Amino acid sequence: MKITNNALINSSICTTALFLFSTTAYAASINLVDGQEHYLNNETYTDGGQGSGALRVFGQGTTAIGDSLTLLPTSYSSGGAYAGSGGKIVLTNSTVTSDNANDSFVYALWARWDNGNAQSTIEAAQTTVTTAGSSSHAAVAQSGGYIALRDSHLTTSGSGAAGIFSTGSGTYTGLPSLVDADNVTIETTGSLGFGAQLTDGGRLTFRQGEIKTQGQQGVGVMTYGAGSEARVIDSNITTSGEDSVGIAAQLNSAITMTGGKIEIQGGGATAIALAKTGSTIRLSAVDGLASRDAAVGLSVLTGGTMTASDGSRIRVTGVGSTALSVKNGGDITIRSSAVEALGQGSVGLSVKNDDMTTQAQLTLTDSTLRAEKAAFEIESGNAKLSLNNASVEAQSGIILDLEGKAPGTASAVIDSAASRLSGDIRGASLDLNMSSGSVWAGSAHGDSISGRSPNVVISDSRWNLTGSSGLDKLTLNNSTVDLSHAQSGSGYSTLSVAHLSGNGSFVLRTDIVGDGINNAGDRLVVTETSAGNHLLTITNRGSLATTGNEVLTVVETADGAASFTSTSQVELGGYLYDVRKNGNSWELYSSGAYIPPTDPTPEEKPKPPVTTTADAGGNYLNVGYLLNYAETQTLMQRMGDLRQSGERGNAWMRGFGGKFDAFASGKLSGFDMTYSGTQLGFDKRVSAETPLYIGTFMGLTRGSPDYRSGDGTVQSHHVGLYATYMADSGFYIDGIAKLSRLKNSFSVMDSQSNKVSGSGSSTGASASVEVGQRLSLSLPGNGFYIEPQAQFTYGHQTAAHINASNGLRIRLGSYESMIGRVGTLFGYETAVGNSKVDVYLKTGLVREFDGNTAYRLNGSREAHGFKGNWWNNGLGVSASINDAHALYVEVDSSTGNRFDQRQVNGGYRFSF
Repeated sequence: MKITNNALINSSICTTALFLFSTTAYAASINLVDGQEHYLNNETYTDGGQGSGALRVFGQGTTAIGDSLTLLPTSYSSGGAYAGSGGKIVLTNSTVTSDNANDSFVYALWARWDNGNAQSTIEAAQTTVTTAGSSSHAAVAQSGGYIALRDSHLTTSGSGAAGIFSTGSGTYTGLPSLVDADNVTIETTGSLGFGAQLTDGGRLTFRQGEIKTQGQQGVGVMTYGAGSEARVIDSNITTSGEDSVGIAAQLNSAITMTGGKIEIQGGGATAIALAKTGSTIRLSAVDGLASRDAAVGLSVLTGGTMTASDGSRIRVTGVGSTALSVKNGGDITIRSSAVEALGQGSVGLSVKNDDMTTQAQLTLTDSTLRAEKAAFEIESGNAKLSLNNASVEAQSGIILDLEGKAPGTASAVIDSAASRLSGDIRGASLDLNMSSGSVWAGSAHGDSISGRSPNVVISDSRWNLTGSSGLDKLTLNNSTVDLSHAQSGSGYSTLSVAHLSGNGSFVLRTDIVGDGINNAGDRLVVTETSAGNHLLTITNRGSLATTGNEVLTVVETADGAASFTSTSQVELGGYLYDVRKNGNSWELYSSGAYIPPTDPTPEEKPKPPVTTTADAGGNYLNVGYLLNYAETQTLMQRMGDLRQSGERGNAWMRGFGGKFDAFASGKLSGFDMTYSGTQLGFDKRVSAETPLYIGTFMGLTRGSPDYRSGDGTVQSHHVGLYATYMADSGFYIDGIAKLSRLKNSFSVMDSQSNKVSGSGSSTGASASVEVGQRLSLSLPGNGFYIEPQAQFTYGHQTAAHINASNGLRIRLGSYESMIGRVGTLFGYETAVGNSKVDVYLKTGLVREFDGNTAYRLNGSREAHGFKGNWWNNGLGVSASINDAHALYVEVDSSTGNRFDQRQVNGGYRFSF
């Protein structure tokens, strides 16, 4: 049966309503109990006094559907829209207002009790609800009641008032009280106010809404008691009162929040979220921010559990704030989320337990934690910190600080798997276990009270030491401790370990320059027991001004039981160093380091080997020397048989290519180089009567040097003048003056597979005089002949400077070269008409009479020289056609005690 407003006035139900109104327990402006459906429009109803309701609907099947209603509950313990015992109220575009601040316990929307299998229900859409009295709630679901709110606005201003209050379960249905809110805004301004409060099994689902609390000690959403549970979805919670909390779960209750934001703007003891006494809070993709001083992000007390996951972000920005807090036990889990304590003096995690038997646990997985002060601060009790693919950074430089804690009052275990830690650890009762590719950048310090230090186990991970550190125990399993990461200004680091075991690697730096007193470097010191096989990687430093005679201790042990070997030779300055055991210590030395002899007639002091960089840079001396030699050569190589030329002059071009190898020159041995070049020349005969040719030439030579551990390139641009006198008697004299400019670059790998490069340039000048006499064994110009020859070449090469990319400064000295050659050609010449052919074999001895020079490696002088002998042999042919065109080819081989050479030379000359 449907009853409208007018019908209701004349019905028997009205009499019942008036009767009920006259009673003390239930008085109402309108009271519906008939099991019928009623439609109410554009009406205003007020309560009838204490314990009454403006619109009261009781009984299963009784329904009131109101549109544009105004409900005015104003009395103590009264309701605005009050559905009970299975009754149902539906409100649209309505207003429920209780604006009397003196009226307490006014419930604007009140769904209470169930009946049989029916819940008392209130559905409100586009409805505005306001209460002003203390503990006057805007919407109350009680003892199995159900309230559905859509697109509505709830406001409370009284102390202890809640926008939504849900409590208890139904007597008959057993269903929990439930409020289901969509797109609802809740504002509370009174002290101790709640956006939503759930107790004794009450439930809440809050979607795409907003909660704002302004009063002191306000709470956005609070659950209390077993079974109480709130689900907050894509909603925003803001609290601005002193000592306020965003969400709080107590006494075995639960809150789940997915999406949305929690912002805490008030000061005092505030928190984004609080879980206490067996309660659980789960945050997924939630942005939490607490901006005032001393605020807390996520707080767990007395066995509570907190989880933040799926892109959640927890930030505290005030002075002295704490992002995560555990008191008297509890668990916090952070997954795929970020935790930031950004305010001055703020910490990432604070732990306070009353005794050592209570444990606080933090699990950080696929997440980041960043703190301005300490990442973890254990004030009392014990904590277990599990990091899995996490990043922990302390801007103050301290990850965990237990310094000054009395023995037995605080301890911590950090298990780090595939994680990154940045900051120091301090204290005694502290264990750090790293595995699965974890990286820690920081230092470790002991406790001044107990005198003990942390214990560290590193498996398949890396510790980048940022300063001198001390440990009780260090166990390495396929891991690296890198002492080369000292922070700016802290100098070299010393790692002191009482007990060392396992198998690992240590990376050290050194400044070995000095007399054994002034030199310095990173050092490992084992004060009690050592075990295991360990590798030492000592970083190359090309900038050091070493001499190859220095020694530096890098590892000290008390028992010498462990084993330490170097992963590679070490390049310091221009010299190579290695590691050797000396007593119970290991020291860095060069093969040139002096060791007091036991033999009364010791061998000559050994010479320290140079680095690959020094080898490549020093070999620039060889490059210039050999290219100059290749460019000068002989008259026959340059122009062929000039006796086949015309009477006016010549224009010629020659190309040559070959290889120098097996250069034997002490520390620069092993060098070789392929090369190729081109020269162009022109000369003029002085007169027909005087067989004197004066000419000029220019050319370019390119080389590809191969070094001990790399290669390079070189270019030589050169110009020159020459004068050649060719007498009819067979005598000739040939003079050359040449100026060249060399540019050289190299790229090599050092002893630790680092790429090193460098470049330099220098200028050379040379002059050569060659004389010879052709002796025909038959008719001149037709038959066999012998031609003795002699040649002298003087050269000067300027100094060069090379600054390698690793800091090595190479200074190449200038040098003088004086090369003499004596040899003989054995040939056969013939003429056919105007064409001539000359085939010959040659042999000779060549000697360098000077060539002494030196190079410096960061100031350390190394002598170098080219002095030596070599044999030169060759086979050639020169042919002229019609007295105008000449082609010539020669194949040469030189073998000596300095270098070997193979070369092919060919050219063309046009005579006119």
